[in-house]
Amino acid sequence: MKSLIIHTKKFHIKSIKKSNRPKDIISITNQKNKFRHNFIMVIFITIEKNDTEGQLFKMTEEIFKVFSSIKKKNSESSIIIVPFAHLSNNLEKPSIANAKINNLYELLSQKLNHTHLYLGDFGFNNEWGLEAYSHPISCVFRET
Repeated sequence: MKSLIIHTKKFHIKSIKKSNRPKDIISITNQKNKFRHNFIMVIFITIEKNDTEGQLFKMTEEIFKVFSSIKKKNSESSIIIVPFAHLSNNLEKPSIANAKINNLYELLSQKLNHTHLYLGDFGFNNEWGLEAYSHPISCVFRET
């Protein structure tokens, strides 16, 4: 399980079309809206083959630690989890990856008392842009 975490001043994402790779991809959601947010921590997450529940819990803790540090700098910060297959060549099956991303969302939601958390579409090609902060933890990579 890998994540690229970026603290942004501005972030936007729009689901454009269903992905055609891998062949068995099932597009789960499509908000069909452009999501736009200021002061948000973007988590690009990749689920790999054989990632365990233990790794999922560890990733949740890692993300929460980074978010807690960022929250001290900017109390308005929120989180969006963006499924992002481009951090690995060892991808889990889409149905399993989506289930684990949803589990991660639920675990973080509990830690954040169900506030300040968003989930990007799974199985779509997206158009996105961001403006990142520049501080020691504004861009971090985590692997569990």
